[in-house]
Order: sequence, then structure tokens, then C-alpha cells
Amino acid sequence: MRIGLAADSHGDWRALDAWAARYRLELVVHCGDAHGTDTDGVPVLSARGNHEQHVERAARPTFVPDYGVREIGGMRWLFLGCNSVGGGVAAPPTELPEADVLVSHEAPFNPRMGWEGHPIVRQVVERLTPRWCFSGHWHHEAKGRVGQTECFALGHEPHGWLVAEVADGELELRM
Repeated sequence: MRIGLAADSHGDWRALDAWAARYRLELVVHCGDAHGTDTDGVPVLSARGNHEQHVERAARPTFVPDYGVREIGGMRWLFLGCNSVGGGVAAPPTELPEADVLVSHEAPFNPRMGWEGHPIVRQVVERLTPRWCFSGHWHHEAKGRVGQTECFALGHEPHGWLVAEVADGELELRM
């Protein structure tokens, strides 16, 4: 399955759909601040961003609840959004569900700003140790590691988004 990994498109569904069509994506996994639309297009699963507290109903995206897990391509994807405009993140449950991938609006690291990232998201990455973590919020691209987890901060435009092939429990980035 060919999927896109995007963040912070802020309601620019024309750009998101054009990007999805260009790469023949079957699904977009969004790290939040997609906003909502009633237009048809590529299916989008999203964590809730800090600018989406008011979005109640829309055809797209489908917001996955905090600490909700979806199976995509034989992998378990855990979603973690914001619960406030200020970027608040819900504390993790005592028992974290197992996941191969964490999709978070806030980032567990931020090398450009010289800090370790959002403390709750970083704690989740350290406890869960997923293979991958994709995040947004800061509108710039970055790559790093937190323990054994490959972390990607996605930019707010298509040139900062990623395309991946996901099948049989494996994710391969097409950079």
C-alpha cells in the first residue's frame, strides 16, 4: 500500500490532494492541523492538531482519538494529537497499546529549537519504543533518533512530506 505522511497542511486540501494524486497514494496519514473538508479525495487518517479543536464534522480527515491504534499494512499505528489550542497533549494511559509507528502532532525532539521536544510525546516514544515516529506542529523538516525510534518532523508543505510503501508489517520510505 502506498501512503503519504503529511502534517500541518492547514486546510490546503487542493495541495494535499494534488500531492496524493502525483504519488498515487491510497491513504494519507496526517500528523495534525489538516483542518476539515467536505470534498472527496484521498482518505486521510489524522491526529488532532492544536488548530483543530473546533472541527466537529467533516468528510475528511478521520480524526483518530488520542492513543487510538489503527492497523495499516500489517503495522500498528498509534495516534496522539493535541487536546488544546496551546498544544496540550493527553497523559499516556498506564497501559500503552503496542504500536510500530507513532503519529503525533507534537514532536518528541526538536533539534532546530535546541530542546528535547514535547515531554509527554517524548515519554511515549521512550516507553513504547516504536520503530517510527512522525510528527508535525513546528512547520520544519527534521530527522533524528530517540533511542531506537527513527523520528521525522514533517514540514507544512508537500516538499516536507514523505511517501512510503507499507506491506506485511514493513514500512519503506520513498524519499
